[in-house]
Amino acid sequence: MEYHKKYKTILADPPWKYGKGWGYGAGEYYDLMSLEDIKNLPVNNLADENAHLYLWCPNGMIPQGLEVMKSWGFKFKTILTWVKNRSIFGYYFKGQSEQILFGVQGTLKPQDRKQVTIIKGIVRNHSKKPDEQYEVIEKVSPAPRIELFARQKRKGWDCFGNEVESDVQLITNPSTSPNGDFVLRKKEFNKGYEVN
Repeated sequence: MEYHKKYKTILADPPWKYGKGWGYGAGEYYDLMSLEDIKNLPVNNLADENAHLYLWCPNGMIPQGLEVMKSWGFKFKTILTWVKNRSIFGYYFKGQSEQILFGVQGTLKPQDRKQVTIIKGIVRNHSKKPDEQYEVIEKVSPAPRIELFARQKRKGWDCFGNEVESDVQLITNPSTSPNGDFVLRKKEFNKGYEVN
């Protein structure tokens, strides 16, 4: 059965396609998406009229991340920084941090205003984000929640990704979806980031 659901909290870690010579082999691990493809995802149709967005963005692509946020219907508010336990690749500098752009759609206030903008966590597999992010997000932003481009299921969250059993399938073609947006299908395994 198909039904629509709106989310108060959206966490997204898109597979950014870096400029020529950048990306540090990310394409060997997963398919990458161009800036335009990411911007064209109908995330605004998935979001409640009052919602929070947590958008992981490479340090060298903050301007592009802000473009994505705007195209998804969110206003930029602040940055959360993941401080890593060790440095990794870098072009100009070795990276020891990653950024989450935080945005708001509508007037949703944070549940907890004492949260700091630093997330501390260890570096694990390629591109894997720290589990500590969930504690921060769950403290600050209400359910229902969804993670886009998820690598694992989390209790209390819906998810979309090619490494998990997705709760949401991306549909952006109005001929295949009456509203041209996300359709929820429970227990349907999605093998990739197929955009119709």
